[in-house]
Amino acid sequence: MRERVMAAVEQRLLDMPENTHLQKQKMLLPSAMITTIDSFCMHVLREHFNRIGLDPGFRVGDPQEMILLKQDTAKRMLDDYYEKKMPEFIRFIDTYSSGKLDRGIVEWILKLYEFSQSYPWPEQWLEKALALNPGQPDSGNENPVLELIMEESRRILNEMSGLLKTALEMALQGNGPALYEPMLRNDLEQTEAMTGSRDFKTLEEKIGKMEWKRLSGKKQPEADPSVTEAVKMLRQEAKDVFGWLKNNYFDVPLEVMLERNGRYCRDCRCSLN
Repeated sequence: MRERVMAAVEQRLLDMPENTHLQKQKMLLPSAMITTIDSFCMHVLREHFNRIGLDPGFRVGDPQEMILLKQDTAKRMLDDYYEKKMPEFIRFIDTYSSGKLDRGIVEWILKLYEFSQSYPWPEQWLEKALALNPGQPDSGNENPVLELIMEESRRILNEMSGLLKTALEMALQGNGPALYEPMLRNDLEQTEAMTGSRDFKTLEEKIGKMEWKRLSGKKQPEADPSVTEAVKMLRQEAKDVFGWLKNNYFDVPLEVMLERNGRYCRDCRCSLN
């Protein structure tokens, strides 16, 4: 990343050699802190651990270790609820357990947790989900589950739009892959059309017709390889986000999806609490 930034600054200096601001940035760049967001957050925590009462000896958990810790926490929580013998908890277990055992319950709880973490404000999303009372599933726009899905879909589509706009801006730079412009504009137009859908059926239809055209394979000697790669990565990220949206909300008929999510909301109040 540092090399890419340096290359961009040097390119600008070729066009504006007298620009003192760019000259200063080039001088400061070797000592600048350029990291991933994870590394930056780690740096902030290590530098200011005392301000939040954090043990200075903390470390980042290994992914497999974190999975085990989450599973252990969920199992201990289940034990606590078993002791309380809450009626809604018993219904939850009867609904989602496999056979006479509660296998799969921990996975359901962790799936709910992971899903909430994809939302900007997880606790608010959980509170809103907790307040739902879907009743009998229907395909009308007044169904609260459907309203929640539409809201989440628009949030994801807005994220897609932001990624594609950034990719398009980079492609149109002097050293960008200009031949990608038609494909990126097409992606953006389809995304904005989906975002503007007024009801689920319309959105479902547009999502089903979404087409990602192949990027131009023609050589672009004037394009900076690092910029070209960045544009490709942004577009791929947008495609991944879209894939998640489609697979989670639009892979089954509406009636089946409403029944599945409506039953989930009715029976999972105790797990949300």
